[in-house]
Amino acid sequence: GVKGETVLPDGSKVILNSDSRITYPARFSGSTREVEFSGEGYFEVQKDSLHPMVIKCNKNFKVIVYGTTFNIKTYGNDNTAKTTLISGSIKIVENVDGRELVRDIAPSQSYTIVENRQLATLETKVDTEKVCEWKDGVLSFDSTPLSEVAKILERWHGVQISVSDPKVLNYKITANFESESIHQIMYIIKNVSLVDYKIDGR
Repeated sequence: GVKGETVLPDGSKVILNSDSRITYPARFSGSTREVEFSGEGYFEVQKDSLHPMVIKCNKNFKVIVYGTTFNIKTYGNDNTAKTTLISGSIKIVENVDGRELVRDIAPSQSYTIVENRQLATLETKVDTEKVCEWKDGVLSFDSTPLSEVAKILERWHGVQISVSDPKVLNYKITANFESESIHQIMYIIKNVSLVDYKIDGR
């Protein structure tokens, strides 16, 4: 339910979205700067062409970086992982059937990996500001199914949402939230989607 910022040993910065995990050593050594990551993070990596940063992600892929700005979204309970490049260049290395597939990503491109389907898509001319608006406290839904909305609200506000009628999970929500509490958000969802709710602790 909280967001934060961490500075890596080389001075690189990472803004972490809710329910994210990053692991790194007290100091980088060897030929690469290795980091383990899951969740969502906005990375500003210090340039070092001799020591690339290797970000090992939880969905069987890694991102190789020399110095650039990008966003990774790879939550364990999502079936997709999305990497969006803001500036510079990165390589995405997937492990597919024991083979490494390497993809170069250019600025304003998003690369999405679909779990267990051996399928990936490259999207060009991406609105990178919209992808990264979460770091500025903006929560945006665009015809988003209520099943996905509930998952995001759970992470964003550190709550657990239980749905008694599965039919409502297909309802779609379009809305932008900035500083609203979970109480205010649920009240708005109730009024636009005609679902009822009750709050019991978290």
